[in-house]
Amino acid sequence: LFFILLAILYFVYLAQKSSRKTLLNYFVLGILVGLDISVKATGAITAFLFPFLFFLDYKYQNHQGNPLISRGCLDGTKKMIIKGLFFAVGSAVIFSLVWYVHFSLGKFAANDKFYKASEEYKEIMAKGLTSDPKYFPTMLKDNLAYMANYNKGVPKLDVCKSDENGSYPLAWLVGDKSINYRWEKSGDGVRYMYLQVNPLTWFLGLAGIILSLVLIIGRIVFKIPIKNKNLFYLITTFAALYVIYMAIMLRIDRVMYLYHYFIPLLFSFILAFLVFNCIFEDKIAAKSKKLYIGLFVMIIAIVWTYKFFSPLTYYEPLTAEQFKQRIWFEFWKLKPIE
Repeated sequence: LFFILLAILYFVYLAQKSSRKTLLNYFVLGILVGLDISVKATGAITAFLFPFLFFLDYKYQNHQGNPLISRGCLDGTKKMIIKGLFFAVGSAVIFSLVWYVHFSLGKFAANDKFYKASEEYKEIMAKGLTSDPKYFPTMLKDNLAYMANYNKGVPKLDVCKSDENGSYPLAWLVGDKSINYRWEKSGDGVRYMYLQVNPLTWFLGLAGIILSLVLIIGRIVFKIPIKNKNLFYLITTFAALYVIYMAIMLRIDRVMYLYHYFIPLLFSFILAFLVFNCIFEDKIAAKSKKLYIGLFVMIIAIVWTYKFFSPLTYYEPLTAEQFKQRIWFEFWKLKPIE
């Protein structure tokens, strides 16, 4: 999430600049996206920041009357390919570098666990040649093949299983379902370690998603006027990233878990902030006391809710009655140990 936030921050910084985006800008954004992908494959969603940045760049140059842009669509396509190459090279360089360091450190297989490595890969390890760049393609191919094969072996979601921790992607929007990692009886209570949502922040994000989509549809269908076009473009960008991510999740056959929602959850928080600024732009400019009081009350409520549910996260003992007080919704599937 750190590198995803960094990529988003850099994108927003570039989007707010009223100037032409350089090839270096695209290269740096590519590096940040490469870091996202290197940590977890789901970080690849940030690659979609490129077309949104390029559109802004193209629009700016067209507005400036750049003679190259005026030649038409062909020149725009050429520029997109060049900038896309710099973006892709940035991603590929850091992605390859991370894997190269990984291979260089992996000089032997613990307990002869090769995990379906090819004979060629085994020979490379046996000869201590994992640091030789010449063999990098072979090692990368084997590792990517193993990852693909591993995902094929992950079972599908089975809601009929009593101990199923997975959940349907659309259910993540309301925090379904909580994941119980472990529990331990402690005196009169039980210590729990759950992945448990904070309902206030979770539903605040959901409100941000819904209002963003309503705003975008209203603009497209009913042509409602937009005061702050830059703000609206950011809303459109992150709403699109959210929808794309969730659409991909819905097409995956293997069981998925609540933590796979962390990235779109981050988008939902950003959308909530952006929509809030869009709706209350005039009151924010006027420094409305009522608005700031409302914000303060919301922050207090979020902190209180965090404190209330924190025993489930920080392994603090709860009695059965205290646990039941935290079952706000049945679809969370929280189960006390009697």
